[in-house]
Amino acid sequence: MITRAYKKNMVIVSDIESDTVEEAYLFIREDAPSPDESTLVKEAGRIIRACGGAGKARSSLPVALLWFLSGMSVAAAFASVIYFFIL
Repeated sequence: MITRAYKKNMVIVSDIESDTVEEAYLFIREDAPSPDESTLVKEAGRIIRACGGAGKARSSLPVALLWFLSGMSVAAAFASVIYFFIL
């Protein structure tokens, strides 16, 4: 279902097949021809699919673990250099 908003160049699309998005607000260019309803629904769906995991919490544990292990290896290498050459 498409609802025309207060401005003629804004359209609210409610027929989106998405688990996370209920409505999409599309702003149409003033110089563009008036698109039909199916084109607007397809475009809203394309934009939502392009955003992918918008709104989902992404786990950053693997990246944090990688940084932790690289920091530990640099610290171990530095400690080895100090131990073998200075002491």
